[in-house]
Amino acid sequence: MTEFVQQLLGGFATGSVYALLALSLSVIYSGTGILNFAQGAMAVVSAFICLTMATDGWPLWLAIPVVIALSAIMGAVVEHILVKPVEGQPPLALFTVTAALLLGIGGLVSIIWDNQQHAFASPFGSEAVHLGPIVLTAQQLGSTGVAIVVMVAVAVFFRYTDLGLCMRAVAINAPSAVLLGIRPGILIAAG
Repeated sequence: MTEFVQQLLGGFATGSVYALLALSLSVIYSGTGILNFAQGAMAVVSAFICLTMATDGWPLWLAIPVVIALSAIMGAVVEHILVKPVEGQPPLALFTVTAALLLGIGGLVSIIWDNQQHAFASPFGSEAVHLGPIVLTAQQLGSTGVAIVVMVAVAVFFRYTDLGLCMRAVAINAPSAVLLGIRPGILIAAG
């Protein structure tokens, strides 16, 4: 029974990382109505930038918020340069843009950081927590905690804040949102 509980909790911790990845796709789609196929590749670029900063001596807890800000800027630039010109076009145009961006970013990452596997230190440390016979790592507990906090924050944002409600309105029906005085271009860039 102990082995079962150990595997169950370990699987839950791993699943929380996948939940965060799925949540990121859902947040972008809920806020913009756009399914960005390059979102994972953009996250890889952010991770490599953070790895580079950490390797250059930045404290990890400082590098992470800086990279989050840089990622937001990168997303807004991509939206302005690549997505905005195809707004109002058939969905295949946007699919083509995000798929091409996925391939382009993959090539760029290979050129800058190579195709080798890179080690990234856990921001939660390497300790283990013993709960009787069950052993959980700080990484498992930290990733699960982050997933829960982020999911609650996103739910609150899209349900109770003016910005979140406006983003949802634009994603669901942009022409109607314009009639309400909402500017879709700015909200899509914010998303």
